[in-house]
Amino acid sequence: TNAIMRRIDLTCQLVAPLVVGLVMQFTGSATATGKTMGALLIGGWNLVAMVPEYLLLIRVYNSYPALQAPKQADAASTKSSLLQTAFQQFITLARGWRVYFEQSCALAGVALALLYCTVLSFHTIMTAYLYSRGISESLLGVARGAGAITGVGATFIFRHYSGAWA
Repeated sequence: TNAIMRRIDLTCQLVAPLVVGLVMQFTGSATATGKTMGALLIGGWNLVAMVPEYLLLIRVYNSYPALQAPKQADAASTKSSLLQTAFQQFITLARGWRVYFEQSCALAGVALALLYCTVLSFHTIMTAYLYSRGISESLLGVARGAGAITGVGATFIFRHYSGAWA
């Protein structure tokens, strides 16, 4: 479900900054060594994670024959002009937005998107600003981890309260 996927995502957001921040802090954050070790840790983990990701992608691809079938091109669509293609894409986009705003949770989705546009979230701009103000990597990692813990807790609480509001 979406709550489980969100929980996995937030758990990764909890652990990764904390570990990298601690590695950078204890290997010499004031030197290039700490930053190099942090970058090597991230790069190494990406290489390790790539293997199971590709194995799972191959498994999904092989499990569904429809994914293996070649796409059939429409004879009419191959002859359309660039302007017609752009217009069709615009129409598709407009229809998609109309369907989105017909959903009962549309305003909550917009509110969540606006929440991510704030400077109060611990994303790259806020993290860079705090780092430039002298906040240590380990403290930034702990703060981002605390935010992720709150989010993981929310995935459990949401399940309880979503039935009460429906």
